[in-house]
Amino acid sequence: MSCDTCYAITNTNIIDVAQGHADTEMTLVIQDNHILDVGKMAAIDIPKEITTIDGRGKFVIPGLWDMHVHSSSDTITRTILFPLLIAHGVTGIRNMKADCYDEEYPCAKYNDVSINTAKQWQTVIAEGRLLGPRSILGSQMVNGPRNDSSTVLSPGTPEHGRAHVRFLKERGVDFIKVYEELPRDVYFAVAEEANKQHLVFAGHVTYTIKASEAAKAGQKSIEHCCEGNIMDECTTLEDELRKKWAAAVEKETYDLGKLILEMEATYDAGKCDRLFDEFVKHKTWFTPTLLVSESRYPYYFDWKTDKRLAYIPKSEQELWQKWNDEFDFVFGSWDETKQMRMRKRRFEIIRAMHQKGVPLLAGSDAGESGIFWGSSLHEELDLMAQAGLSAPEVLKTATLNPAIFLEATDSLGTISKGKLADIVVLDANPLLDIRNTRKINAVVVNGRYLNKAALDSILRNVALNVRNNFNE
Repeated sequence: MSCDTCYAITNTNIIDVAQGHADTEMTLVIQDNHILDVGKMAAIDIPKEITTIDGRGKFVIPGLWDMHVHSSSDTITRTILFPLLIAHGVTGIRNMKADCYDEEYPCAKYNDVSINTAKQWQTVIAEGRLLGPRSILGSQMVNGPRNDSSTVLSPGTPEHGRAHVRFLKERGVDFIKVYEELPRDVYFAVAEEANKQHLVFAGHVTYTIKASEAAKAGQKSIEHCCEGNIMDECTTLEDELRKKWAAAVEKETYDLGKLILEMEATYDAGKCDRLFDEFVKHKTWFTPTLLVSESRYPYYFDWKTDKRLAYIPKSEQELWQKWNDEFDFVFGSWDETKQMRMRKRRFEIIRAMHQKGVPLLAGSDAGESGIFWGSSLHEELDLMAQAGLSAPEVLKTATLNPAIFLEATDSLGTISKGKLADIVVLDANPLLDIRNTRKINAVVVNGRYLNKAALDSILRNVALNVRNNFNE
């Protein structure tokens, strides 16, 4: 075996995420940014001239993917978000808003990133000139004409929707993010044109349609469990509560929290099962983002006192507070009893969805209020385990499942010969306890090996950068 620029991790445990077991006494050889060879230690002929890293007692998994992330400005994303993600083993993301191209849209007030900038990130990361994750790039949210961040021009006709899809196709986004206030006829026009253009669309379920209809229309993934997209189709009062929800949104009277609790009180598991059958039939993926549902309430944790704020610029913290205030206005506040009621129901829904065979993706909604880039993915994995998935099943949602979703299993998702060298080395077995994904010993990103000292240095530098350059 000839090897010019490579190194080997020897005598280690490699987690087979597809089968859910650990292969012992393994050696992994990396050349440039690919896995050159992998196999039993005794069967791998390691050239004497290459660097070897002792992997005894370690557990090697594919790099983690966070499939629901929001970036920030160009500067903050490059110097803070990307390093935070890598330091926590997140080597791939699906960026849910990577094309904020018009200064009239509210996102432009804090996000100067267009698809061209985001693609520049991809290029310099691939070339090794910027430390960061691989990225799948979504459009600015495609929303209805009555919303401040409208991308479908008033009066919001189906033809506006079709034209906007063609516009986004020309811009080169990887997928369209549909949002929750698209008029019904415009949503189906967007879906039809996206399918025609072979452009993936994913995101929220607009309040004018059902989740089952989104599945039938070809929406590849639905985000967030479970208010506003699942529970309204799983209540015995579906028609009545759906009308109330639409009226509240149209009149901007809101207090949607009250309606959500009514949906929870009239939950029908059989109706949900039939919905999940539709998801399976139409190959609809689901990203629960359980953490964001809980982080809105201080019972779970109060982000305003979290020590991780050392990594978050003041401008981002101010946005988080603004969004918190808006959430409270729309949904109202719940006491601990109501929070626990909803938490139990969300867990039940995710457990039932998984048992029905709906494919799940791990996504933290990083960048939303209190959802910290990198570390929050591990919290999301823990919540999915609390919902009832086994540790091996949870691990798949952040490794193999994203590769399947992205149709990239030839290069991602498992530790296999020829695949990209995005790897996390752990100090403990994640198949026994998913919380062991937090015990990171090293990260290999695009072939670059970062040991524990290097990862700690990244975090220190981020905190220093925030303190010196972003909190004035």
